[in-house]
Amino acid sequence: LVFTTKTTTTHNANQDSFPFYQASDWHQGISSVIILLLFQCFNTLFKDQIFISYGLLIDVASDVPIGCGLGASSAWCSAVSAAMYYYWLFVVAGNRKTKICSKDVHTISRICTLAHQSEKILNAFSLNVDTMTSIYGGYVWYQSEDNIRCIDSDKQFIQRLPLLIIDAKSKRKTNSVKHLCGKYETVFNGVFQSIEEIGQQMTQLVTNQDIETSKAAKLYKTVNELFSMHHALSCATGISNESVQDIKRICHSYGMDKGFKVSANKRHRWVVVSMLNKLSGKCYDQGFIADFQRGLMSKGYASYLIETGHGGMQCEFY
Repeated sequence: LVFTTKTTTTHNANQDSFPFYQASDWHQGISSVIILLLFQCFNTLFKDQIFISYGLLIDVASDVPIGCGLGASSAWCSAVSAAMYYYWLFVVAGNRKTKICSKDVHTISRICTLAHQSEKILNAFSLNVDTMTSIYGGYVWYQSEDNIRCIDSDKQFIQRLPLLIIDAKSKRKTNSVKHLCGKYETVFNGVFQSIEEIGQQMTQLVTNQDIETSKAAKLYKTVNELFSMHHALSCATGISNESVQDIKRICHSYGMDKGFKVSANKRHRWVVVSMLNKLSGKCYDQGFIADFQRGLMSKGYASYLIETGHGGMQCEFY
């Protein structure tokens, strides 16, 4: 029995140029995740002769680094959780393919719960938005763990955006940000409210079917404007640094500094650059992107080309 579960949301324009790497401590939590998932289905799976005889073979491939703040570990947990849960369903159903790989509400809810529990073993500060994005795909509007809205690409129009994610090579220090927030609470409340409104504007943009190739210039301009405002507000919170400014200068030399913003979680900084072509409203050609990535790498900055808005978890049962 072979399970293939994948979350195909990324692709790399020049994959051979960048070595696959992961955070040094990420692999230490993998066995704990597997043990958790096994015990969730313990009674049933350990009575199954096929499972006992052959065990599990888990093959992992990722287009972006795992354990470095890009959500790849969440995708990994989601894929493994789905595979384990669907196999459990197969055994419970008496080795019949009844409802195998079903995407009904109850099944997806269970997989989301398993995936989030697994991810919290690897990262105690993980939010369920990462695993939900991997499972549902499309876009996820997140305000809190109890206030999440999934925008499903199978049910409504979604504009895909090509983005280049650039590793700013520095871990984020949150103490200074917390100090500023405490000192200027009312000011920062306004900053965060503005960032939320930018998110709402971006959501409206990527779900607006009227803005397609025929209005490429408008899409290009709006994404750049929203990114620029988001970057300015993010810098006001203190998450920019010398590496981000250096990347900005490199992007400027390639004419790619308009749709530019810094992003960070509790541990990592990344720069996000829009790769929309003004004329076509699609991604720049592969030759230009490869040259741009080589320019970044020559200065020590690894980059990863992704495209937002893809479908989430895909499962096949053999």
